[in-house]
Amino acid sequence: VVVGEGTVVVSPDVAVLQVGLESRADSAGDALAKVTERSEAVLAAARDRGVADAALQTQNLSLHPQMDEPGRRVLGYVASYSLTVRLHDVAAASGMVDAISQAAGDALRLGGFRLSTSSTDTARADAGARAVEDARRMAQRLAEAAGVRVGRVLSITEAGTNVRPLSTG
Repeated sequence: VVVGEGTVVVSPDVAVLQVGLESRADSAGDALAKVTERSEAVLAAARDRGVADAALQTQNLSLHPQMDEPGRRVLGYVASYSLTVRLHDVAAASGMVDAISQAAGDALRLGGFRLSTSSTDTARADAGARAVEDARRMAQRLAEAAGVRVGRVLSITEAGTNVRPLSTG
């Protein structure tokens, strides 16, 4: 039994922004109206910068009361909205954050930013092929050291893969 490793470096070609919006108001309707207005502005800003509707995904919309300290009286309401924005132009990410920030105003709660790749299937296949080559070389070295020869492959198990873009800069 030998273990092979295969590494493939993939440049990120997708930026994923997690955008959250939050609005507070005295009434539930007003809080919801405010967060809806801001979310529509954010969606419009993203579309204006060329983001397709398929790359905009609403994650959550919630509304809950804000209570006083003992929890007996409603002080107001908080409406929250979250959205995932997938950009296929990584270089445009900072401009998109700026546009979203302008559209959202003080309702913005930027939830995260990550780089990804759209070529995971190709990278995974390349890494698997490299791992098999690595295992074959290792088996050959061990067989030579033991004075035997390598036979046919009896099984291959993929223990786990981790495809993630690495920064090359």
